Amino acid sequence: MGFGKLFDKSIFLSNPVFQKVFSFIAGSSVWLTDALPLEASASKSKRVRALVDEIYSEICQKIKVSSPARTKEAIKTVLINLWIGAYFSRPIRYSRNRNDYKSGKRYGLLFMKYDRLIPVIDTLSGLGYIQQKIGFFIFDKKFGFQTRMWATELLIKRFEDAGLCECGFFNEEKPKEPIILKDDKKDKIQYPETPKISKMRAQTERYNDLIDNSKITVVLNKEVSVTIRFLLLFLYQYVIKGTIRINTVNLLKLDPNNQYLNQYHHNTNSVFYHHILSTMTKMKQWKHQPVLPFSRITETTMLHDYLTDVNVIARAFDDFSSSEAFLNQSVLLKDIGIERIEFQLVYEYLHRVFNDASFSHGGRFYGALHLSLPRDLRRYIQIEGQDTVELDYSAFHIKMLYHMAGIDYQDDPYSICEGPALRKIYKAVGLIAINAETEQKAYGAIGEELKDRGLEAPKRDKPNISLVNAFKQAHILLGFSLS
Repeated sequence: MGFGKLFDKSIFLSNPVFQKVFSFIAGSSVWLTDALPLEASASKSKRVRALVDEIYSEICQKIKVSSPARTKEAIKTVLINLWIGAYFSRPIRYSRNRNDYKSGKRYGLLFMKYDRLIPVIDTLSGLGYIQQKIGFFIFDKKFGFQTRMWATELLIKRFEDAGLCECGFFNEEKPKEPIILKDDKKDKIQYPETPKISKMRAQTERYNDLIDNSKITVVLNKEVSVTIRFLLLFLYQYVIKGTIRINTVNLLKLDPNNQYLNQYHHNTNSVFYHHILSTMTKMKQWKHQPVLPFSRITETTMLHDYLTDVNVIARAFDDFSSSEAFLNQSVLLKDIGIERIEFQLVYEYLHRVFNDASFSHGGRFYGALHLSLPRDLRRYIQIEGQDTVELDYSAFHIKMLYHMAGIDYQDDPYSICEGPALRKIYKAVGLIAINAETEQKAYGAIGEELKDRGLEAPKRDKPNISLVNAFKQAHILLGFSLS
């Protein structure tokens, strides 16, 4: 369910969970819910070090510091995350649950102690550098929101004074623990070291070392269709985070009859600019973007500025459904003036995740950016300048189940449900349904999965229930059921 649909006040009168949600996000709509996670970041920038030292001197006057070096690391991580949040006009979410920072864990949140990170954040708040919205958790409903924080104008001014107006002064680190074990609640848990685990870790680390010396690029031409979601939530977001590097951007020659990538000639009739610009005044967009002299304006900086403008518009929507509709729009690269673009996937490190407190369950690889690249764009991946081919076994999971049942299934198991038009939706439904413990859990997970994939459920009564029922009926030969 989109949060934009939660504002019928009559609902809140009878539902304490919705009352809590409404209290948490009242007046902020989509903005406060669409938060970035607090992540580990590294930086060797002298400007960052100088700013951290200055703010550390203010913090240590307010709280007792046992380890100056580790406290400065905590300050640096928080500042970099707040800078990213300010740039994207999004809050940063983090946990205030002490259990998420247990000492001795193989992997804790950012590898920091609760008694170091939380006092740093709260002191930054007391000094006027950040604002916060404290989260909540309803234990009997197993539902809640993590705390949100965002930079104030005072902190943004400090960033500017330190010369930190442009990205490139930080980077995302390699995974410190590439072998992760989770329990049935999806929480990371400790595990004893064994020769088998040590071997898996060594293999993964060798791969990560190899990828450090490999060039993985994506090359798109003017005829490629992309969504605004891809432009903003993949390309733009990871460029700012430093995990994608734009190698080249070639623009089409200026033609006043078409839409072009030029921040000085915006076409207000463009698909990107249909939203009323006055709504931008409602946003918390960082207005202090650097102004480049004309001699420094390149095709790459023009692309950056263009995506910054589109991001402002995307952040201006007040309801979830309108925001999703905007992000799901598709456009040919030539229609925004791009002849060719080549970008490099800098963060290609992998880690493995095992589930249900067992190294016999799961073990899939995660982390590398190419894994989250939209499927229809993966064909454009190049390794060391050479084209690649992805082998795909269509509907592998469902056909494997039929094979185990002794049935040679030849149809498309997703299109057979309600036709090719809903294939993408039924692929998400099928994969969730065959792995869900109960039908109730399947219904909730389907809604989240469709949202993550940028898909919208059919307009009908109880759509998730009807989707599961149709999938079950289409594959009745499997004796498919959820209990």
